[in-house]
Order: sequence, then C-alpha cells, then structure tokens
Amino acid sequence: MAGFNDDTKLPVMKINDTRTIIGVIDICRHIALQYGLYGSSSGDQEEVDKVIQKLEELNTAMNPILRATLTKNYDARKECWNVFKEESLFPLLREYEELLGEQKFMIGDRYSWADIAVVEFLTRCQQCYDSFYLAHFERLRTFCQTFESLPHIRPYIQGRVDSFI
Repeated sequence: MAGFNDDTKLPVMKINDTRTIIGVIDICRHIALQYGLYGSSSGDQEEVDKVIQKLEELNTAMNPILRATLTKNYDARKECWNVFKEESLFPLLREYEELLGEQKFMIGDRYSWADIAVVEFLTRCQQCYDSFYLAHFERLRTFCQTFESLPHIRPYIQGRVDSFI
C-alpha cells in the first residue's frame, strides 16, 4: 500500500485525511470512544481492554480450526474445535460468566464494546461451529439472546452471512 510500511496491519481507517488508524482493535477503540461504548471511567476502559485482549487470544487460538476449514478437512476441523472448546474457550467463558454475574452488562452500567465483541464472537462460534456449546453457560446464553433481540441489533443478526472465517 502506498504510504504504509510493509508490516502495516489491515484494515486501515482514514479520518478526514487528517488521521490514519491502523488495525481492527485501534479502529474499534476509536469508534467505541466516539460512540460512548468504551466505559464511563478509566477503570471501565481497562476492563474493556482486558475483555478485548482475551478475545484476541481466542481468535489466535482458533487458527488450527481455520486452517482445517480452508483445507476442507472437516474431520480435523471438528477435532480442532473440540480441543479449542475445552482448552481455550470454556475456561474463558467460565471467567466471563463470573464477570457477568447477575449484571445486565459485562462492564459498567450500559452496553460497551466488550459486550458487542463478546456477543459477536460467541454467536459467530455458535452459528459456524457448534450451535449447542452455550448450553453450558446459561448466563452468557441469556446475555447473547437479550443482546441479539435488541431492535437495532436484530436486523444485523438476521442479515449476517454464514461464514467459517
């Protein structure tokens, strides 16, 4: 890309030709700040960042599943999913269940980037790999269902394309 280093991460967001934001996390952080989705205090923002960092680690841990999918080795994909689920996903979901507790939101007293990212990740896994895995996590399952039923979210969820990648 002209004007960028060879190791520049995609995507890239240009704002009014005055600012360039590189990478999905930094772009999402910018949008979250702009729309009041990054918590109401520096403590909330730190907690949001922790949730996002753990989701990024999960995305990395999914690489074997994605490789198996790309090579159309569906037996390997199923095996990789089961290993991922037990070794990486379920331990984190137990943490998220505890973090959520009886609260309506992951962090603070309103929806945040953390809520959106968690719901997107969990429902994408549910849609693409295992429609029943959230049965083990009642709070998170209810949390996802509540979020997905919001009137301004429902059209996005209903129109989301099925994709393993």
